[in-house]
Amino acid sequence: MIQPKHAPTTQFSVQDHCLVVGGIPLTLLAQRVGSTPFSAYDRQLISARIRYLRQHLSAGLLLHYAMKANPMSAVVQHLACLVDGIDVDSAGEMKVALD
Repeated sequence: MIQPKHAPTTQFSVQDHCLVVGGIPLTLLAQRVGSTPFSAYDRQLISARIRYLRQHLSAGLLLHYAMKANPMSAVVQHLACLVDGIDVDSAGEMKVALD
């Protein structure tokens, strides 16, 4: 048996041998996008992770998102209402953060 080289991922379910992200099978997401590779994110999982951090870190700690980690506008927009600030490194990133 092949041993995985990473920690098991338990956040996503599998239905009919297909990974499901945000309640949508990955094959259907690929059809909707029209090409691969692509990135898929589950907003509920992102929100849950922020809630977890807030519950387990010191109450006065401010959470910031480093936009250079992933500048995708949909991700930034979702995180903007969950964190205390967005860290940007360029005028382009600032435009995305302010939009």
